[in-house]
Order: sequence, then C-alpha cells, then structure tokens
Amino acid sequence: MSYVQICPSMEEFNAVKDKLLSATGGEYWPVYLKANGTDDAVVAAVSEPELLVNLASTSAAGIYKQAPRPGVTGTLPIANGGTGLTASPSMTVDLESDAADDVMKAAPQPGVAGVLPVQHGGTGKITLEANAVVTGNAAGGVKTVPTGAGALYATTSGGAAQFGVLPIAYGGTGSSDGSGVNAGTATKLKDAHTIRTDLASENAVAFDGTSDVTPGVTGTLPVGHGGTGLVSSPSMLTNLESTTAANVLVQSPRPGVTGILPAANGGTGNSSLQATRNAMGLGDTTGALPVANGGTGTATTTKNLVFASPSTTSGAPSFRSLVAGDLPTSGVVAGSYGDTANQTPQAGGTFKVPSMTVDAYGRLTAAAEHTVKVPSVNANSPITSSTTSGSITISHATSGVTAGTYGTTA
Repeated sequence: MSYVQICPSMEEFNAVKDKLLSATGGEYWPVYLKANGTDDAVVAAVSEPELLVNLASTSAAGIYKQAPRPGVTGTLPIANGGTGLTASPSMTVDLESDAADDVMKAAPQPGVAGVLPVQHGGTGKITLEANAVVTGNAAGGVKTVPTGAGALYATTSGGAAQFGVLPIAYGGTGSSDGSGVNAGTATKLKDAHTIRTDLASENAVAFDGTSDVTPGVTGTLPVGHGGTGLVSSPSMLTNLESTTAANVLVQSPRPGVTGILPAANGGTGNSSLQATRNAMGLGDTTGALPVANGGTGTATTTKNLVFASPSTTSGAPSFRSLVAGDLPTSGVVAGSYGDTANQTPQAGGTFKVPSMTVDAYGRLTAAAEHTVKVPSVNANSPITSSTTSGSITISHATSGVTAGTYGTTA
C-alpha cells in the first residue's frame, strides 16, 4: 500500500504523520520532502521494502512495494567489479610469445613466461645445443650430449650416453673401419642354405653361409625339453611287492603294480587266496589238493615214481612205477642182432654185426644185421722184418688177392 499527500506546511505534515503512524501501528513511515526550498512537501507513506535484484532478469520493477525484484540492464564494467563482457571469452595461449594480454576480452591470446620444468612435462631448458641428443637428468632439467662420431651407447644400465665406436660386447664390431672384423649379423644371404641336425653325430660344423651344413649334437636332451635325460636305455624291473608308481626315465626304474592280473593273462583274477580257491571250486579245503580237484592227493611220495594214469585201464592218476606199456613202441622188431658170442673169423670166413639208428631224442628207431666176410690171404706172402741201426723195415710178398670189393658195403 502507498499513500501520497501534498502538505502545504510543516504543521500539516506533522499532523498527517502522526495519524499515519497511529493508524498503521508504525508499519508505514511518512517521508517529508521540501520542494524548491519551500515548505511545500510530499508525504509518502510506504512500508520498509525487502529489495532483491534478479540478476537473471532484465525487467524493471516498482520499488514502492513490499518485495520489489528489479532486473538488471547493461554490462557491469571491470571498474565496478564486473568483466565488461556479455559472453565467455575464448582464450588461446600463444606459446611463441612472452607478452601479457588482457583476458577480459572476447579472444585473449596471452603468451608464456618462465621455463616449464621436467616435473610438469617440460625440459627445464631455455635453449638446446644444436644437433645435440637430449637425455634425462632425473628430476632436474634435461641435459644434452653433443653429437659425436660413431654410435650412441652406454656402458652400463642407466649410465650416461656417449658417442663412439660401439664395442663388440654391446653388439658392435669394436672397429671404426671394419678391418679384421667379420659381420656380426646379415640381413639375408644371397643364396639360401639349410642347416639340418644330425642326431647321430657329435661333430661341430662351422657355417659361413657358403653351403648347407649338418651339425651334430652334444649333451643330453632333458625331459623338460622332450628328451629322456638319459644316455643309455634304462634297465627296468617291476616290483611285484610294491604299488608305488616310479619314474621310468631313470637308469634303473622299479615301478610297482596296480590292479589284479586276470586269469586270461596268467593271473588268478582275485585279490585273496580264499577268493582264488572259491573261484577254482575248492571252497575251504585244507591240506593236500585231492586228485578230483586237480591235485595229486599227497604232499610227499616214494622216490622214482611217476604221477600217471593206470597202466591197463582208464582212471584217476596216481604215483606208480613205469611199466613197459608206458613206453611208446619204436617200430624195431624185437630180437637179437649180430653174433651172440665172440667170433674169431678166419681168412675167407664171415661174422655178423648189428646196425642201429637213434633219433635226436635218443630213441632207437631202426635195427638191422649185416654179414662181414674176411678176405682170403695168400699163404706164400709172408711178412718179414729186419732191424738196422735202430730202424725196423717191414716187407711182404704179394698177397695173391685179386683187387676188388669183398663182403658187404653196408
């Protein structure tokens, strides 16, 4: 609410003032204004305003109300604490300039001052030596290595770099002119050659790139690289009393066994003696295994007996002596062969001799009898002898026997 009244005198102003204060409980305050130095004045009764400026608005607002919210107009200059701008500036830094520039303008381009240190991504240097190599210098500014003849290298890890002839130890030739030094590496041979390893040889072969080579080998290929680690074939025995696995790639492996050997492979197929007896149909039998169950029926027997079936009929076997019927026939006719008594054959007489055939097992497979005829001797051909100076001379006359074959030839 507002109240305006023109008062021609101070007295009337005071009267209006008192009435206004009394009527509003002091909420509205009268204001007395002199007009042109006279006592004429305007009395305005207004409440104490709560004024806020709306910086986001450009609209005007009346201030004679309880909460006026006038906007703003124009641009606040730098001198009054503003920027003097109506839009955000677009700034670029001119790295080639060291001149300052006013940033409170649309497109400022300030230069730079000082030296960017290493820890902020710079070099810490203002100038660099021409053609020099830049190297690190820990947290300080970088340092330079003047260009020199040769290769750039360091003699230790993390050591200072230097120019010079690259030593052989660091991959170079150690020579500045290559005299007496062969190439350490080659990009490609003009003519390709092969290298084939001869596993049966221990000879070293030099390869100079002029021909194919077949080098041998040395050492023993370990298990970790696909070999056996052995220089001779291992001698393995199976430990039937053990169930522990063993490394077979040792000189004398002794692996154990696992599982149960089946009957088809020469075992019993069982893990206990009782189970084996049951599988054989023996049950809980004890003592000597009877003949009916595949045994001999006895634990001991008289010497020189054989375990055989009966000699004259079929039946259960037993221990007994051999009889003639146990022996196979030889095919030789029974009888005597040759003379039955000692003979003294005379000239022109005969005598009989036996002929026997025995096979590789010592068995007689054939027998025969042959008659031998003694040749006749001329009675007029006596044998004489003489001894002279320790030597004996034997001579005889003609026998009178006609040359030829006498007697049997077999």
